Amino acid sequence: DLTRLTAQVQQRFQEEDHGFRLTEMLEWFPPRRGEWLLDVIGYLELARRPRSTFVLRDRPEDYWEYQPPEGERSYRLPQVYFYK
Repeated sequence: DLTRLTAQVQQRFQEEDHGFRLTEMLEWFPPRRGEWLLDVIGYLELARRPRSTFVLRDRPEDYWEYQPPEGERSYRLPQVYFYK
């Protein structure tokens, strides 16, 4: 649901937040049960859109561990920084 994710990113920018990480987005707006991967992919898609401003940290030392809500496993994901 890119419309929902876009609105959430815009909400953070409107709240005077000029830069934030994907990890923070997942804390502020926890994914719906069973849909965490769709949200992560959606945020990556938003970051890659024309005129988006983002930094993707994709080196092994930049990866972060993410454990979905109510999940038993954690996953290594690249870090994405959104900024104005």
